[in-house]
Amino acid sequence: MVVGKKIGPSCFRHRLKRLMREAFRQHQHELPSGIDLLWVARRDIPAQWEWIHREFQSFVEWLQPLSQEERQTGN
Repeated sequence: MVVGKKIGPSCFRHRLKRLMREAFRQHQHELPSGIDLLWVARRDIPAQWEWIHREFQSFVEWLQPLSQEERQTGN
């Protein structure tokens, strides 16, 4: 997880990190094993739980078919 200093003051960056960690914690069981994630925050990211949770959930849903294809092909 990367939240650079250009994102905003430290209290804002720390809040983003906490929210991002919580979104990951709630969905980690849905992620396929053996992958590495790099989550980079951008300047326009809102520090709102609903937005971060929805974005991470849509990423997990996007990743699901990819992991199923990998299991079927055996790669």
